[in-house]
Amino acid sequence: MCPICFSRIKFIIPPVCEKCGRPAYSRPYVGTGRPSNSLLCPECNKKHNIFFDRAFSVALYEGVWKELIHLFKYGKNDCLDKFLAGFLIELIRKNSSLKESDLIIPVPLHWQERWRRSYDQTYLLAYEVSRMTNIPVCVDKLIKHKKIPSQTTLSGKERLKNVKGAFKINNPKILRDKKILLIDDVFTTGSTVNECTKELRKAKVRRVDVITLTCSY
Repeated sequence: MCPICFSRIKFIIPPVCEKCGRPAYSRPYVGTGRPSNSLLCPECNKKHNIFFDRAFSVALYEGVWKELIHLFKYGKNDCLDKFLAGFLIELIRKNSSLKESDLIIPVPLHWQERWRRSYDQTYLLAYEVSRMTNIPVCVDKLIKHKKIPSQTTLSGKERLKNVKGAFKINNPKILRDKKILLIDDVFTTGSTVNECTKELRKAKVRRVDVITLTCSY
């Protein structure tokens, strides 16, 4: 990526919501009744069913960064995996809680989606992150067993309904009491990673942190 395009990426910097990781910028924080340093954005403050502990994203889902992720996700440019994973690795290096993860789990594709794209982009990201951090990847325990329509054009409520029941856990005993690092490419409403985490909680995992390349704002 040339310096001009790189300079156009809107990287996420503090302050951010302590749950979804979106930047504050013009969003006023809302007190939660917790200690004064624990603050959530208005969206997370009004939700009572967020199952993951924290989410972190690299940059906003717009412009050059959005184009790059679309090339990786839909354009059969799997060669971008190392470049993009480098940004996720930097997120882990900057956050001590992420370094303590026991397992990396990529948000899975349905087998028909994987066949159509010829590769699973989240698995490629997870593999590269694992290679550089020595945190093992676990790819066969969280399974997407239900093929659902694309989330891209759906509203928040429609996304939540669409993804419900799409994932299941295989051999949950292995995940018990583990700190999970859940990797996805895009965080829009958080419905997908939240549904994944809901299933992981059934396996009695200790903690679930989410890292994504990008989030909408």
